[in-house]
Amino acid sequence: MSLQVCPSCTAAVNQIAVKRFILCLLVAMIAGCKPSEKTPNTSGDSTKTDPTRTASVKEQGSLPNTVTEQSQPAATQAGPLAQSKIGPAPQTQNGFVVSSDGLHCAWVERKGPSSEFGDRVWWDGTPGKWFGYCDMLTFSEDGKSLSYRAKKDGDEKCFVVLNGKELRTEEGIVSFCFTSDGKHFGYIATQGDQTFAVVDGKEEPRFKNIVDPYRLTAEARNVILFSPRGERHAYVGTAADNKVVVVVDGKPSSAYDELHPGFEFYGGGEHFAYVAKSQGKDFVVIDGQSGPQFVSVTALSRGGSRFGLFGLSPNGKRMYYLGNNGEPGGESARTSVILDGKLLKDAQLEVKSPYFSPDSSRFIFAIRRDTKWVVCLDEVEQPPIDAIMDAPIPNDTIKFSPDSKRYAYVAQVDGKQVVFVDGKPSQSYRNIVQGPIFSADGTSVAFVAKVDDSRYGFEAQIVVRDGKEGPPLYEVRSLTFAPVGNRLAYFAATTNGMGGFVDNDHAGEGFNSFSQNDPFKVPFFSPDGQRLSYVKAIDQYSFAVVTDGKESPAINAQLESGPFWSDDSKRFAYLAQNEKSKLLFVDGKEYKQSNYEVVKAYFAPKSGKLIVLTRDKLPDGPVKGYIVFFEGQHGPMLENLVPDDANSFTPVFSADGNHVAYAGKKIDGYVVVRDDKEGPVVNDLLGPLFDNVITRKLSFARDGSVEYLAVKDEKLYRIDLR
Repeated sequence: MSLQVCPSCTAAVNQIAVKRFILCLLVAMIAGCKPSEKTPNTSGDSTKTDPTRTASVKEQGSLPNTVTEQSQPAATQAGPLAQSKIGPAPQTQNGFVVSSDGLHCAWVERKGPSSEFGDRVWWDGTPGKWFGYCDMLTFSEDGKSLSYRAKKDGDEKCFVVLNGKELRTEEGIVSFCFTSDGKHFGYIATQGDQTFAVVDGKEEPRFKNIVDPYRLTAEARNVILFSPRGERHAYVGTAADNKVVVVVDGKPSSAYDELHPGFEFYGGGEHFAYVAKSQGKDFVVIDGQSGPQFVSVTALSRGGSRFGLFGLSPNGKRMYYLGNNGEPGGESARTSVILDGKLLKDAQLEVKSPYFSPDSSRFIFAIRRDTKWVVCLDEVEQPPIDAIMDAPIPNDTIKFSPDSKRYAYVAQVDGKQVVFVDGKPSQSYRNIVQGPIFSADGTSVAFVAKVDDSRYGFEAQIVVRDGKEGPPLYEVRSLTFAPVGNRLAYFAATTNGMGGFVDNDHAGEGFNSFSQNDPFKVPFFSPDGQRLSYVKAIDQYSFAVVTDGKESPAINAQLESGPFWSDDSKRFAYLAQNEKSKLLFVDGKEYKQSNYEVVKAYFAPKSGKLIVLTRDKLPDGPVKGYIVFFEGQHGPMLENLVPDDANSFTPVFSADGNHVAYAGKKIDGYVVVRDDKEGPVVNDLLGPLFDNVITRKLSFARDGSVEYLAVKDEKLYRIDLR
């Protein structure tokens, strides 16, 4: 019988003599105290034996903890480890796969170099049945289902094994496909010169080939498209005469000469659309009904489908497309607008910027008639204009307010530019150089206009808000509304070379000279829109940050990242770089942790807790290691990060933002850290494969724990770090 020490006894060793320690051991034996594998802590650091900080590891045998060197900041170590058998380390060279959540893995154990020796699949450490050959291991997106192709020894036929159950035997199997929730499953099989789909165990019509609907080739694996909720499915089959057929829910369509790449389930899967070609004409088929024929079909708006053939509304329930006839670019070219399957505008010379409102209830676009343009909103035509001006962002020419109640665009009328808001024109200006933009609440609209030289004696810019003009300025940059409400801010420069920020028409304190190359002429609003921060250049070597009207002391460094805010708008921070190191300022004060150099910093979502990546660096020498501080707590010294580029350090946070997790490498292996507590050191961390590279992904469970797969001493572990 082995004797192990309970946590309370361990703590007692630091305070009592050896005789009392022996007496405590006897009491523990009598009381049946839960044993711990940790040795007595004589350093006086009680955090290393805190029984509330535990990591559980499921595997045969115990996974030992590592000890932080006394010269480094001591992170809290994992406590007692729960254990249950998982299995041997995976053979990553044989069909190794990891589920997208990183919590399940599978691989093929191969007795010998060829199929005659036999294969079996290990799933989360549990071996399956021996077959002659196994391959094509595939997890469902939720990681709860596993399928693979298998052959029995000496048999050329194959079958699918789904969650350990053998399905029907086929001559050949070429691909698998799960729905996103893993509840439905389909595969493509072959028999002789025929190819067919089997969905949820039911065989469907046979074809010469079944092809990838996005490439229209038979080479890709996932050729069955399921609807978003998985109740419906579709795929493309080619007949013996090379005609193409679309199969939806097991029912084949008419045969077409060609099919354009791309399908679309929309309206939550209620509707299904694609573009076909017959006798040289394109047409859209919606729910089995063919629309009018055109030379070509396209879509131009934001939110278009995968291949740009359709434009979908933000809620996914409405769809438009453009039908083109005549010679493209020629005098005979005409474009029609089809909305929700109905012809809205026929044979227009040109169509520009079709766009759904944010709430999907309204649809707007512009059409050209002879030499004039007309904006159409919900089939209602606006006054004709000479031209509608293109925006810097493609297809962002016509804009809706966030609440979808208002709209605005820039037009050319009689050689001048005009902003139309809700169908009403502004004054005429030489150019519109920024905007129009709407406030978050939709109550206000603003733009920047350039006026004629004769008006102020120089090429002035003015801010126009809700029809009211501001004073003449030499330059206006970064016209920005707050993310909540209608507060407006922008950078303004005057004719005498002075510049600064304007907040709701009020000039900020300390207008000063500015550099044309200064990249931080941007207002930084807090998420609630109530606070504003911006950067004030002192000279080319120093700057200050103005927050809520209060200016910080001058900082002799170059600003590296503009002020960023916590989600609750209570905290702000920014990074700067001087000749020696990177500097971090939090809530206006410089952040320091001993002699460690700051690398990156974040605010956790929701909670607003600060996480700072630092490094221990020799003077003008190499980096000794990395330490992460999380709101006063810190993890262990890490030799390197995972991934190993510090600039790519991307920790993961719990849903409430109160906990953080990240991975790193120590001298003797990999380790995962949750807040200030490190898990056990392992030989490797397993995660989803990306381009056949293990990504070592971490994720939080709903209860705030971090669960991940790891390999230690040729064994597979699932570690639950709490």
